[in-house]
Parts: sequence; C-alpha cells; structure tokens
Amino acid sequence: SSGINAEYGGKILKWNVEQDDALCTLRDAFERVEPSLGFNIELKFDDHIVYHQDHIVHVLQCVLKVVTEYARDRPIIFSSFHPDAALLLKKLQIAYPVFSSSTG
Repeated sequence: SSGINAEYGGKILKWNVEQDDALCTLRDAFERVEPSLGFNIELKFDDHIVYHQDHIVHVLQCVLKVVTEYARDRPIIFSSFHPDAALLLKKLQIAYPVFSSSTG
C-alpha cells in the first residue's frame, strides 16, 4: 500500500510501505544492531484473548530459538505485561532475566 509522506521542509514524497518501511524481525535486529547494545525483548499478547498455555509456550520457544542462535553475548532482558508469559519464560530458560510488567 502507498500513501503520502511529508518530509521536513515541506517536500512531499510518495511513500510505499513495503519498500520504505519494511518490518524488522528479531533476527534482523540482532544482525544489524551494534552487538554491545542490550535488548529488552517485550513479549506482547493481546489482553482480550485467552491463550492456551501450549500456544504461549510455542511462541516463547520460537523467540528463545532466535535469541539462542543470534544474541551471542548481547545483554538481554525479557519483559511482559502478560503474567503467564513471564512465568512460563522463567520456567523455560535461566540465562536471561524476566520481568513481569504492570500498569500502575
């Protein structure tokens, strides 16, 4: 899809989402960001959906696979507003700290 993007200085350019603003994967981030910079990987789950534990575990295992293969010695912490995800991640691995976030 495309739209219009106003650049600083008033110059208007055509904007193509697929070309100009592609999404970055976690693997891409590990490969492109300076290795000395740490990551806070926030695990997001929709508050309006009741997830089965098996689904959460599968998602966490996929994330951990990428982290294990590409993070190397990069400082990593995990966080999530979803308490079950935070608890399960603590059970699935011991290498990285996991923080359960809350509002308030």
